[in-house]
Amino acid sequence: MTQETFKNTVFILKDEMYRFAKRFVMSSDEAEDVVQDLMMKFWQKRDELGQFGNFRSYALKSVRNECLNRLKHHDVKIGFADMQLHRSELYSMEVDNLKEHIVGFINQLPEKQKMVIHLKDVEEYDISEISEMLEMEENAVRVNLMRARQKVKEQISQLMSYEKDQLQDKYNEIFRDLKEEKMDWSFEDFLQKAEEEEPDTDAVPIIPLGEKKNRLFPNGSGWPPV
Repeated sequence: MTQETFKNTVFILKDEMYRFAKRFVMSSDEAEDVVQDLMMKFWQKRDELGQFGNFRSYALKSVRNECLNRLKHHDVKIGFADMQLHRSELYSMEVDNLKEHIVGFINQLPEKQKMVIHLKDVEEYDISEISEMLEMEENAVRVNLMRARQKVKEQISQLMSYEKDQLQDKYNEIFRDLKEEKMDWSFEDFLQKAEEEEPDTDAVPIIPLGEKKNRLFPNGSGWPPV
């Protein structure tokens, strides 16, 4: 795979990967580290990437796995109950802080709901595409999306007094803002970083999504530790 092909088919996903990572690690710096690490590994194995029919799906799953591994390693998961302890503070916040608190609430949703609402309402994927990415039945995607949307709207209405129409408008505004989040990392900077890093010769080969259920990797999962 040439540099130009990698730039246009893999590196182009960096912002989407970054936004998805932020749903898990809840830190911009950590999310950037996740994307940078994965991009380097993809670059080192770039000659294998042509096997994928849907690399975007693999990239997002890699982001999810990398984030969960980091959370487990650093033991920084924050439970929903912890957020509830600060409910009194949330009620007294200013309007300008609404997005920040709602994003924090979204990040505390159950994993499936969090992924579904992000992929649908931020990245604007179709239900069928989300079903394929997350290996869920389409009906399960719809149910998780409905529940997640309901919880987020309830949280908005609890924090601020909105009429029904205003509530939907505020919901749409928050998710439009999330769509605009981007990672400040040029392809030129990426290439410079790639040249400075030694190739990981021990990395497990990347395999197409369709084959993932047919083999296990040293980490005991059906996904390679990319």
